Amino acid sequence: MRHARIPFGEGLPKVEERHITPEGRRWAEAIADTARKELGFNPEAIISSPLLRAMETAEVVAKTLGRGSVVSGDDSLLPEGDPAGVYARLRKLKGRASVLLVSTQPLIDNLISDLIGGRSKVGLYQGSIAGIQCKSLPGPGKGELVWLLPPSELFDGKRWPP
Repeated sequence: MRHARIPFGEGLPKVEERHITPEGRRWAEAIADTARKELGFNPEAIISSPLLRAMETAEVVAKTLGRGSVVSGDDSLLPEGDPAGVYARLRKLKGRASVLLVSTQPLIDNLISDLIGGRSKVGLYQGSIAGIQCKSLPGPGKGELVWLLPPSELFDGKRWPP
């Protein structure tokens, strides 16, 4: 998952210090709830970049899923990280059937591309979440994109979330 929306414009704190917006918070709640109800999304662990916007997004998702605050921060998910570092972190979670990773660009896009085949160009907007299934330990080309929920969609002509 890419972190929820943050504000942009002049006179704001550095991007590393920005909180997610109320709209971003509502989207993170709605997308987690929809993924749980419609797609069976129920990660056994939530690992986030330690950046404020990612941690806040992960906390919103954990709360929405009824987990309280059980988010682990990990430097392997910082924007400048690489997929190999994330794979090493995931290998330490033996026995976990599903894990939610919350990060930002460019890592999140690079990780998805690497997992599903390297030459793929999947980019997540803020607040998007992708479901990737690996039949073995995660690694280059070991994953299959099974679902993707974008951050803003039209449903019955209405903007979602309400």
